[in-house]
Amino acid sequence: MKSKKYTIEQVNEILETQGFHCCTCNNEKNGKTCFGIDTIQVALEEDCDYFGEFVGNEKIGYIFKFYVK
Repeated sequence: MKSKKYTIEQVNEILETQGFHCCTCNNEKNGKTCFGIDTIQVALEEDCDYFGEFVGNEKIGYIFKFYVK
């Protein structure tokens, strides 16, 4: 199944519209250094656990992944 890709503008709009809190990890993917790829972790609000992340960059787009335990 192909994942939907989002532009950084779409990611920012989603975060703002939903009022989500986010943290950007530059040059990181799956918790490891990955130059050129960023992870934008998403939480319902500040001081909450992150429930997912947008992974990618402005050139290739961002894919959203839910965290599953």
